[in-house]
Amino acid sequence: MASSGFGSGRSGAMSRPWNCKPNSRQRASARFCSAHDFSMTSLDWIVLGIFGLSTFLGVMRGLTREALSLSAWLLALVGAKLFAPLLAPLLPGLDSPSLRYAAALVLVFVIILILTSLLAALIGKLVTLAGLGFYDRFLGALFGVLRAMVALTGLTLVAGLTALPKTQAWQQAVSRAPLEQLASKLQPWLPADLATLIRF
Repeated sequence: MASSGFGSGRSGAMSRPWNCKPNSRQRASARFCSAHDFSMTSLDWIVLGIFGLSTFLGVMRGLTREALSLSAWLLALVGAKLFAPLLAPLLPGLDSPSLRYAAALVLVFVIILILTSLLAALIGKLVTLAGLGFYDRFLGALFGVLRAMVALTGLTLVAGLTALPKTQAWQQAVSRAPLEQLASKLQPWLPADLATLIRF
């Protein structure tokens, strides 16, 4: 009989935790989940898409080609500004000086961009053949992340000129706070007349 009582008492003690109310650890876990419960808005998905695409391109192309590609665009812009005035008078069939200048600007820009892009592709292949492909792609991924941050910061500043920050998708976005913080750090560097128009 004693052993029966001991067994029933042990059984009751073992079964008690399964019938009682949630313990403190379970309640704390529930509060944690409710406090961190969030849903992503369309703005968050756009931000993720830009980060993903930029990083993917950085991995696929590598740092060498990414950096040279950026340099190609800069050289094309500078070259177009320098050489367009020299080429414009040589273009036939355009009576307006402004049209000749615009055509020369586009022509010089495209030519320089094509040449520098071909050079970037060649250098990228040489880097791969040299056995530096893994490091080049890894650094390219980091470059892609930084490029996405710069692009999103610029887009956030542009959005601050519109009513977009007042929308529900913006206000409830998880990425809203970091985007606005990055934009606010660059805002003082903008012209004063423009900076005063940016509101979040």
